[in-house]
Amino acid sequence: MQSNRITIIGLGNVGLTLNKALLKASYSIHGLYSRNKAAHPNVIDRLPRTSEELGDILFITVSDSALKEVVDELSQRSLDFEGVTVLHCSGNENSELLQPFKNVGATVGAFHPMKAILKGQDSFEDVYFDIEGDTHAVKRMHELAKQLKAHAFEIPSSAKSLIHAASVMASNYVVTLLNASSEMAELSGVSKDEIEKALLSLTRSSLENMHEKGIEHSLTGPIARGDFSTIEKHLEDLSVNPKLVELYAKLGLLTIPLAKDVDIDTQRSLKELFNGKIKD
Repeated sequence: MQSNRITIIGLGNVGLTLNKALLKASYSIHGLYSRNKAAHPNVIDRLPRTSEELGDILFITVSDSALKEVVDELSQRSLDFEGVTVLHCSGNENSELLQPFKNVGATVGAFHPMKAILKGQDSFEDVYFDIEGDTHAVKRMHELAKQLKAHAFEIPSSAKSLIHAASVMASNYVVTLLNASSEMAELSGVSKDEIEKALLSLTRSSLENMHEKGIEHSLTGPIARGDFSTIEKHLEDLSVNPKLVELYAKLGLLTIPLAKDVDIDTQRSLKELFNGKIKD
């Protein structure tokens, strides 16, 4: 492993998890910087003031809204960035935002973990990082991912926003979808706690199927069978909550193309049924 003194600016969930995970991977944490004095016992509540404080790899893990401000302020200081790799972990912003550091001698890159990170976590094992940046920075990010027992795949800088949108759909919106599923089940009068456990177990089994067989080959349920009458009954029972009816119908329309074994006539009937439940 090459020089590995790590400095982290920003100690939200990403920064704190990086700190713990990198320590476990035998990296040296050179400095932790955050405006939040309570974030960590060793926090320094300012930006680095000397070249020595930059370390070899400088992570900027502040929120996207604060990223440009930190980049502009720090890059304008009279510090020696030669040999320093500056990385941010934003999902939406690409490495071009770090150009001011490149102008003063640093190599730059974006190192975004595709992980739903919660407070208190300490590992990126088996997580995928989408990465892009300078050749040297990309090489360092591959090494970081390897040491973290994670995976890294390189993307063009123009792809960042779309990859992030897909990540939001696959992570955040799954929470939204399961919350809506729970609302549907609650209409039956079944205990919320009990049904949520069951729904999570069901979702886990679907994820396992997708992992083993691929997304396009893992559809089960009434649409996969072309079971028109069951779907019709679902929509009837959900009619007390128009919001849930429309959500069920919209998702159903997106699901029909995955039902490859269902005949064209049944697919057409399902489309007409779902479209009839969606407001213009």
